[in-house]
Amino acid sequence: MAASLGYEIVVKKLLLLGLLQMTFAAYGQDLVQHRWNHRVIIISVENTQSQIYQDQIEELATNLSGLNERKLVVYTITQSAFRQEFQSLMDWNAIPTSFQHFQPNVPFQISLIGLDGGVKLQQQTVLNCPSLYALIDGMPMRRAELRQKNRDEG
Repeated sequence: MAASLGYEIVVKKLLLLGLLQMTFAAYGQDLVQHRWNHRVIIISVENTQSQIYQDQIEELATNLSGLNERKLVVYTITQSAFRQEFQSLMDWNAIPTSFQHFQPNVPFQISLIGLDGGVKLQQQTVLNCPSLYALIDGMPMRRAELRQKNRDEG
């Protein structure tokens, strides 16, 4: 009886531990969830009222169809919060672990993360969409996407 009770306690503790690990893993996967599904732009900025940040958001906002065509999602990250841009609800949230590497240590930086999760570009000036699209369209995975799209349409 005592051995059975001890076994039940151990099983319950293991189940609780497993649930906690899954909760923490889910919280930290905001960036990981995009791997192989989306390319990610991360705008790291100290001040969302800065002119350079406003210029970058305007550049991207006027080219949403190109962003969507290239499976791009855009995040802004500050010292204390992050949000996904161009969504119906653009609430600021606490920074998950997967984004902490991108917290700003300069006034402005834009980063491009590829489908494979690798950093493809980082710069501290506004990234115009033609340059962004040329970079992405030259990547092997994007070229494969375009070939597949042409086959499907042809």
